[in-house]
Amino acid sequence: MILDRFRATLLALCVALAAASSGCANRSTSSAPQPDPNLAASSPAAPYQPSPPSPPSPPSQPGQPGPYTAPAPAQSWSDSMNKGREDLRLGRLKAAEESFVAALGTTRRMRPNDVLRLDATLANLERVAERYRAAKRSDDFSRVAKIVIAESPPPAARFELARLLTGLGRLQLQDEEFDEAAASFDRALEIRIRLQGREATTVINLNRMLAEVEIGREDPDAAAQYLERAIEIQETAGMTETAAFVDALVALADVRTQQEQLDEARALSGRALEISRRLELERSAKIEAQLIELQQDDPWSDD
Repeated sequence: MILDRFRATLLALCVALAAASSGCANRSTSSAPQPDPNLAASSPAAPYQPSPPSPPSPPSQPGQPGPYTAPAPAQSWSDSMNKGREDLRLGRLKAAEESFVAALGTTRRMRPNDVLRLDATLANLERVAERYRAAKRSDDFSRVAKIVIAESPPPAARFELARLLTGLGRLQLQDEEFDEAAASFDRALEIRIRLQGREATTVINLNRMLAEVEIGREDPDAAAQYLERAIEIQETAGMTETAAFVDALVALADVRTQQEQLDEARALSGRALEISRRLELERSAKIEAQLIELQQDDPWSDD
């Protein structure tokens, strides 16, 4: 009896253990991770391929940073100017001229309206021209003066420019290039009047030079107009007791003689002689001889 109950209990225990073991197995199977169908459907990863090397960069262009960049125009201008100044200081006039002309070309290319750089370049070329003039190198002076004048169109007005124009005009007058001399003197006169006024000594002198041009052209009427203007300026400014005024009177007397206006020629020569004697000028004897000749019978007579 007792044995039967023990067997029944043991059997029930075995059944329970079997049922528990089966549930654990089911739970373990259902909790296992399942493969993702999206991942399973995707294609396998491609093998690693290194990136192709980048193509070499093109050489740098002028004006862009890089090992091939040429000097900027502003730096090129400064280099030429510095070299020109050094050459001028050492008296190497031709080398200085070439450097400043190079700087002028750079200025034109980089900015035609760069007034500051243009003025600085021309000022140094003017110094070169003046050094040529002082050394009596006329051809070199003319060459540089013409460059500066060509680069200084009206209304440019500088004392240095007026000096160059006057110097160039004298050389042209000497070479009997009367039209060119007149153009140089006319522009120099315009600048002097603008900067110094009509009563400046330089204005008087330029009127005298323009009279010489007209005498060379064999136009005494035009020459007389310039001389009359010079005399009028000196009288207005109270500069009559000067050697320059005497010279103007004598020059006008010569022109009046060419025009056969002998009475006026005598009056001008007489006035010139009086002032010359007061100033004790050496030319007094020459003026007196001219006056004596005018006071004689008609010099145009063949008798």
